[in-house]
Amino acid sequence: MSSTRMVTMAVVLSFAVGLLAACADPPTPSAAGTETGADPNTQSGTGPVLGPAGWPAADYQGAITAPIDYRHSGISLAVPAADAVDQAAVTASQAYANCLSGAALCNKASGPTIVLASATASQAGQLAADGSIVPLMPDTLVYMVSWTGVTCMPSGGPPRSPGTEPKTFSCTVLNFIDAMTGKVLYSVQSPAP
Repeated sequence: MSSTRMVTMAVVLSFAVGLLAACADPPTPSAAGTETGADPNTQSGTGPVLGPAGWPAADYQGAITAPIDYRHSGISLAVPAADAVDQAAVTASQAYANCLSGAALCNKASGPTIVLASATASQAGQLAADGSIVPLMPDTLVYMVSWTGVTCMPSGGPPRSPGTEPKTFSCTVLNFIDAMTGKVLYSVQSPAP
C-alpha cells in the first residue's frame, strides 16, 4: 500500500474519530462534581476537582505555563492567553464529566490531571483540496484531561497465536475537551503520545 494512501486512510480515520467525539452531547453541569480547590464559577484556582459520582478526584493544575509537544500524536499545546481561565465557559469538573458520556477515553481506577491549554492537532483533521490537513483543533482553548500509566493493548497488526496472552503497554491517555462548549474534540491513547 502506498504511503499516500496510508496517510489518507489515517486522516480519514482521525476525522471519523473526531467527528464521532464532536457529535456526542457534553454532559450536563449537574452530572459533574464541584471543585474543592477552585472557584466553581470562574475556575480561578487549582487543586482537587471532584469527579462524576463514583469517580476519583482530579488534580486541576490550571493553565499550562510552558508549551507541551506530543510529537508522536501531532498534538501541540501552547500557553493560553492570560484571560483564558476567565474566558472558559465550562469548568474542569464539567470537562471531566465527559467520562460519563462515552465520548472520552477514561480510567476510573485513578484520578486524572487536568490542565487548560491552547491545542492544535496537526495530524488529525479534514483533508483540504491541496492534500494538506486542516487541523481538528486549530489553536483551540481546551481542557486536557489525562492519565498516565494506563494499561493498554495494541490494535491492528498480525493476529496473535492461539493461547498466547496479548502484549500490554503502559500508556498515556489524553482527552481534549473544548473549554467553550464542553464537547470532546479528540482523544488519544498511546505508549508514547
